Amino acid sequence: MSKKFLPPIIISLAVILAYANTLKLDYALDDRLVIFHNDYTLAGFDGVKEVMTCDGFSGYFGGNDNLVAGGRYRPLAQLTFIVEYELFGKKIHDQVGLGKDPKNEQLFIDTKLPFISHLGNILFFILLCLLLYIVLAKIFPMDENGKWYFSIPFVATLLFALHPLHTEAVANIKGRDEILSMLGGVATIFCVIKYMENRKWIYLALSFFAMLFGIFAKENAITFIAIIPLVIYFSQGKKRKSDWILTLIPSIIAAAVFLVVRYMALGGFMPEDTTNTILNDPFLESTTLQRIATVIFTWGIYLKLLFFPHPLTHDYYPMQIEITSFGNPIVLILTVFFLFIVIYAVKKLKSKDVIAFGILFFIITFSIVSNLFINIGTFMNERFLFTPLLGFTIILAFFLRKLLAVQKIKLLSPVIFGVLLLFYTGKTISRNLVWQNDFTLFTTDVLVSDNSIKCNVSAGGSYLEKYKKEKKSADLKNAEKYLRKAVTLDKTSYYGNLLLGETCYFLEHYDLAYQYYRNAAIIKPEDKSAASNAEIALLKIQSAQLDDANKLLDDGNAREAMIMVDAFLRDNPPTTYAYNLKGKIFGMGLRNLDSAIVYLNKALAIDPDYYSALENLGVAYAVKGDFNRAIEYLMQAHAITPDNQAIMRNIINVYVNMGREDLAMPWREKLTSGA
Repeated sequence: MSKKFLPPIIISLAVILAYANTLKLDYALDDRLVIFHNDYTLAGFDGVKEVMTCDGFSGYFGGNDNLVAGGRYRPLAQLTFIVEYELFGKKIHDQVGLGKDPKNEQLFIDTKLPFISHLGNILFFILLCLLLYIVLAKIFPMDENGKWYFSIPFVATLLFALHPLHTEAVANIKGRDEILSMLGGVATIFCVIKYMENRKWIYLALSFFAMLFGIFAKENAITFIAIIPLVIYFSQGKKRKSDWILTLIPSIIAAAVFLVVRYMALGGFMPEDTTNTILNDPFLESTTLQRIATVIFTWGIYLKLLFFPHPLTHDYYPMQIEITSFGNPIVLILTVFFLFIVIYAVKKLKSKDVIAFGILFFIITFSIVSNLFINIGTFMNERFLFTPLLGFTIILAFFLRKLLAVQKIKLLSPVIFGVLLLFYTGKTISRNLVWQNDFTLFTTDVLVSDNSIKCNVSAGGSYLEKYKKEKKSADLKNAEKYLRKAVTLDKTSYYGNLLLGETCYFLEHYDLAYQYYRNAAIIKPEDKSAASNAEIALLKIQSAQLDDANKLLDDGNAREAMIMVDAFLRDNPPTTYAYNLKGKIFGMGLRNLDSAIVYLNKALAIDPDYYSALENLGVAYAVKGDFNRAIEYLMQAHAITPDNQAIMRNIINVYVNMGREDLAMPWREKLTSGA
């Protein structure tokens, strides 16, 4: 086999080895937003127009384009999901429902669609890595006598392919937009290099379509416009003055086309965020200097993850990272360090230093997600390093190659390279499994993002859903733990309060359930479900109070029971249960049948079908000797609860007291047979 085929084969096999276990994964995180709960995707090819003309998430949010900060116009990846749905999901087309139908996820899981989508991500990622290797080989050509397996293109690409920071983009189906965006950007660079090699205009035209491909996958590809002159400068081939302009024009036009289409789709370049909360703007309560200091601090976390990608998490939302200031010595040290590497890159640019190239590539591609220029709606995310990571692996490859050139320690280079590959591969494979579904992702990452409001809500909500299916008390306790943490971190968290209210309800802590439901209703008054649930919890609280009064009556403490009921009716709106119990106390405990009948009728005035009041009214009339009216009310009660044996026994007793054994007999038979 020719040596030129070995690097691509090894790179492809490395990706397959690292990501083969993703083929067994289901859906997680934002997959629902663009796939099985997105009405545009579920419309199949009929939804293409909406995908191309609307915010990417509006199909999930019922047409509201402003529910996610900044707007999302990334149609290309969603179009690939539509194609997969049309080709491999036909059998469920008639079964899926719109408007976030809860059954959709399982319908999708029961098909080949998750497998196909994860396979698609792997194949696109392999294609990206192979093209990356080709482009790097042209920018940093290998010495004729050099070893290809220690060349910068091969080492940098292999490290890039296996770095665990890529798991979020590859293992999470929705992360395809990152892969396709970089694929378009790298393809643009490839076309520019080919144009400079062959001077054929077709490559400039292809660079336009490559940039269009990348930028319609995700706007981050626009940073490759600045990468073009960087590549031209480092290029080994002959350059013309016109190259600096001609190679940029197609990409600039592509970017202009995208911006116009995006503007038309979103109604603006950066639509205003109507949900002004800390979860959509982590710097909402920060000063400008605090924001910049915190951003620099997050860059330090990114730096640490580049060198040592552990532990990993999908969630860096507030309060996982604390707002800081320039009084923090770590921020000052990081500021000096980042200034140093910028100065180094600029000074070394003239000598075409490889490290300078890696630094500038990282800075340029990272700039759009750095939070320095544009507020991206969260402190940071590991997937934001998807493209910039290449700059880091180029620098790493350069140092490994330099070590190889030092005779005394040249064996250290392959050892370090081998250890890195083993660590990266092992970490990537194990991290992939966390992306099995929402439950595994949220309940695993909350152990890392333990101060994230969002992650605690997600983990608590996941345990709550699991409890509702399996009824295991441990799951309910875990739900309570994480939801309490979320509400402690942010008292204004709507979903935190809502889900904690539901959890407390299942725990039969009705007073707390009422409290958290009420909080949720105040936070989001337009959502009536929280207020409705608060009313249900309140009824439970009231029922518990009246149950205590009922127990006092059963124990023979009628007067104390009456005091409790009167206190309840004084402090709360009248209920059927309260009036029925008061009538029961008058009749059974105080032997005041007339008053009993008055309150039992008040109960029926609220709810004419309240069978307990009908039964008690029948008994009261029977005790008074009005057997015909007793039978009338008991029959009404029986019609509502035909299997109630107590009511049947009361009917039998009334007929016996009337001397109508013939009418009592059929009821005895019915009671005996259980009919």
